[in-house]
Amino acid sequence: MTFWENKFTPIVNLQPKSSIPKHPMAQTYISNIRQVISQRLKTANKSIDVAMAWFTDPNLLAILEERQSKGILVRILLSDQPQNKKLDFSTLVSLGGRVVIATASSGLMHIKLCIIDHRLTIMGSYNWTLTASRHNVELITISEDHDNTMVNVNIFEELWLQFDRSSTSFLSDGQFVLRLGLLRQIILQDDQDELSYQMTKIRLDNNQLSANARALFDSLVIAIDKRHYHQAIEIIDHYCNQQKTISIYQDPEIDRLKLEISWVRLAMIQLQEQVHENQDLINNWEKKLLAGASDLLTNLYALRTELAKLKHQASQKAESGFAYEEAKQKQQHFWENKDALNSLADLSDEELKQLKALFKEASLLCHPDKADQSDPVAVKQAHENQVLINEAYAEQNIQKLKQVLANIKAMQTNVQTQLTSAERIMKLQQQLLYFREQYQITTDQILAQQQSESYINATNCTDWEAWLANFRTTISAEILDLERQISIYARYKVN
Repeated sequence: MTFWENKFTPIVNLQPKSSIPKHPMAQTYISNIRQVISQRLKTANKSIDVAMAWFTDPNLLAILEERQSKGILVRILLSDQPQNKKLDFSTLVSLGGRVVIATASSGLMHIKLCIIDHRLTIMGSYNWTLTASRHNVELITISEDHDNTMVNVNIFEELWLQFDRSSTSFLSDGQFVLRLGLLRQIILQDDQDELSYQMTKIRLDNNQLSANARALFDSLVIAIDKRHYHQAIEIIDHYCNQQKTISIYQDPEIDRLKLEISWVRLAMIQLQEQVHENQDLINNWEKKLLAGASDLLTNLYALRTELAKLKHQASQKAESGFAYEEAKQKQQHFWENKDALNSLADLSDEELKQLKALFKEASLLCHPDKADQSDPVAVKQAHENQVLINEAYAEQNIQKLKQVLANIKAMQTNVQTQLTSAERIMKLQQQLLYFREQYQITTDQILAQQQSESYINATNCTDWEAWLANFRTTISAEILDLERQISIYARYKVN
């Protein structure tokens, strides 16, 4: 089959590259993950924080022990699973490292997160296990974006405080206000079970409260025990006003969803860039092939269609009719791809750099998390904008991409819809679902590209002139055979 026909061949396998093209602040890896993590851990000079569902890789533990021996604080938060008892963490602890178990009573801690020096985040699907390194298809994203890293730092600290019962640090007044905000919301919702659970948690943390906070909590306990909920709310509001810090509680599920969305979104953007890199490689190959064999390919498809037509006229069977239609369709695809390739602009390196920068900026602006999920028009517009962005990039049309970007910016507003916690969670869940779907779609695109004949030839060819000469010889031989068969059918038709 020729290179255009292979674009419609079913996908059977993926041969991933070790990494996906670089984002300015992030990099996604789909192979050699253990080596990449090891290299990054060795760069730590202040701290390493790890939250891991499963950790059974002795090599990664050895690196953490080495870093801790250098005075770099290592903290590990593990899920409460039998697999996490396979490694001996006692050496790390003896060196001053900390290991805490996230008890299963709080639900399975399924996060795979590593933060290095509060400057770099590693997250993804990869558990730190031998199975993941040897057998699984996994993905990680390493982000050096400061805002993204600090979100993850805050999430880790929340988890650490939740599960590290040995902590003797005091809750700040601001942290206590957040706890009070949660209690106020639960009281208003009249959720007795949750109220009892949260009050128990604060009682357990009573030794961490400041003197003022402890006095306030004592009076709050009395009001709640007597079911004087109106009084309890007044106590909470009075304390918050005294602190001059009125905080709105944010459900931890919101932060967890944001974390996963952040990872999937970054990974998806990297995959989209990989799609464009692959397509550039394919386009360049096919343009070279057209320049070197357009005459033969044009003749080849015409002869294939002619022969299929003659065979159908001779047999009048359904199978031959299908073969004829398929030949016509492939000829049409050839012409369409030829026209598309001829229309592509020849951009300079600087222009390609500008095109990619515009694509990244526009993609980030038009993703669905910028749209109000309760507004179908806004969601539809976000999808349409992404289609326009992809089209402009595929056409290598810088001016068109600039216009799309300008239109997106013009339509954006600063109006933020006030949502309840439950509504925000639902919206984030919708966004996460969208990104997962787009991630799968984009992965399928990469699979299709890497299985195409043009991609395989472009990545494996070391001598273009020799390859082209061999290609022309092969196609010429097929043309001669087609002409021979056509002449036989032509004589048969005359007779």
